[in-house]
Amino acid sequence: MKKRITGIMICLMLLCISVFSGCSLITLDRERYLNEVVASIEDKEDNHKINITKKDLISAYNSYGYYYTQYYGYSAAEALDKTVDLLINRKITIDEAERVYSEGLSEAEKTYLWQQTADSLENNFKSYLNKVLGISDSSKNESDARVFNGYTKNAELKNTDGNYEIVKTAPPSKAIENFKYDVPHDISKPEDKKLIYTNFVSFVNSAKADGYTKAFNNYLKELKANENGLRLSTDTVSVFTREIERLYTVNYENYMIEKYDEYFTNYSEVSTITVKQMLDLYTSMVRSSYTQYIIEEDSAYESNMQSDSSKIYYYKEGETETDFFQVAHVLFKFTDEQSAKYKDIQSKKKNGYYTDDASYNQAIADLCSELVPVVRVKNEDGEYQETQITSEYEKNAYSLARYIKSEVDSKATAIDKAEAFREFIYKYNDDPGMINAENNYTIGVNKSQAEEGKKYKTYSNYVTEFTNTAVELYNDGLGEIGDISEPVITENGMHILFYVGQLENLFKGIDHDFSLTNDEVDLETGLTPIEVLNSKRVNIFIDKTYFDVIYDSLVTDNFAVFQNLNMNELRKQYNLNTYPDAYKDLISN
Repeated sequence: MKKRITGIMICLMLLCISVFSGCSLITLDRERYLNEVVASIEDKEDNHKINITKKDLISAYNSYGYYYTQYYGYSAAEALDKTVDLLINRKITIDEAERVYSEGLSEAEKTYLWQQTADSLENNFKSYLNKVLGISDSSKNESDARVFNGYTKNAELKNTDGNYEIVKTAPPSKAIENFKYDVPHDISKPEDKKLIYTNFVSFVNSAKADGYTKAFNNYLKELKANENGLRLSTDTVSVFTREIERLYTVNYENYMIEKYDEYFTNYSEVSTITVKQMLDLYTSMVRSSYTQYIIEEDSAYESNMQSDSSKIYYYKEGETETDFFQVAHVLFKFTDEQSAKYKDIQSKKKNGYYTDDASYNQAIADLCSELVPVVRVKNEDGEYQETQITSEYEKNAYSLARYIKSEVDSKATAIDKAEAFREFIYKYNDDPGMINAENNYTIGVNKSQAEEGKKYKTYSNYVTEFTNTAVELYNDGLGEIGDISEPVITENGMHILFYVGQLENLFKGIDHDFSLTNDEVDLETGLTPIEVLNSKRVNIFIDKTYFDVIYDSLVTDNFAVFQNLNMNELRKQYNLNTYPDAYKDLISN
């Protein structure tokens, strides 16, 4: 048997087809029409042939092909040609995956795909249900469960007697490896295929809620419309059985592509990332920011730092420049009614209603006594789900704030403090912007631009009370990561702020020559440049360093090049034919 190229990185977003389509082409629903061949793939070795039909093309276009017209400026003809090309890559990849895994699917995999198909059917139904109930995609009722995703490292830095090596780590386990089941299922068995439909109907009927029957009928109506003219049985069981078969095919093919991608990641020979490549890329990132904001004097520095400081790799230095720092927080959120009371108290204060600070402070204290924090507990799956309050210190916002501050202050190191505070973010916080955020809230302070006798000029996207408290941490902490504030009250509720640290250049003087070599050692830390990148976290709450950012960027670029080269080689092992005339009628514009 001929040697096959097995190193191929699949672009999953483009090759994996959705189980539910979003955009449509105008088609004629005739069996012969839909089965017309638009492309063919024939293996040069064993001559087995794979046809791509117009039905395949329409499905793929509805799934991802239309992106090329909507977002990349392709004409309809260009988008269809691109979709056909991607379909060829998809079919070749599945064909190769089935060769690599010629032993077929395991019992666990068969059961996993059976369950995925059942879930897809139910999720599609819920899309129809949301339409019936008038729930938009942006306002769907979602679980309040929160999960800390963290970061899975793709490489590690190893130092053997001064010889540095970048070693790939094991990729994350696939879903199938964590998949648990009690009873095996196989969709090729008629009874198991029927069970998906039976369970689905039971789910619909057992709800006995408004809209379920209508949503079911709408789903059925659209399935029948899609099959109009195909001379197929139209009874409900038969229609949904074919839908189950369609969903299974999509899930199976997507799974095989992902499985083959994992095979590539684990076993293919990919160019090794070197320390020099890592340092060269980092210096180029610094150079880019330095050129934009120092040499070209881009005035957007302050606004860009506030909006997304993670995209800037050189920070301005000097007494006249703005110091930027970051904070995280836990928010005990006011209800709408409580927020209105807070605004009323502020209005009364402004109009002189309160004769002294004591009466104003008492009004705020009374309001906050009504504030009951949301409490979540972590289950065995790592999800933080809302639960009833059981601890005394959780029954009052002030007492919970004191507890959080005490717990964080008791930790010895900045990392320990961050890990403690991160747990509170997931247990109590009502600001979703803090969940799995790689970038904390950035605030700037410019002392030189402040008018004499007044507060520092600040650059902040946040309410005044929040900003002022953050600046106090910046001043009082003197750069001590892990300092935590007293509670601060805003129109949003009660906040407890955590000082994450000032944004500083990792290497002093890098703006002079923009070069790093790993034979230089920092006199203060004793670390070489690659060790500095490996030790400095991008966000103290997540175990992701600048080393990881740079490595992941290099690997992505290398894999993209490697994928294209190998796909081109792989395609040479097939006779490929496309028939544009067979689908030119799909071009409506």
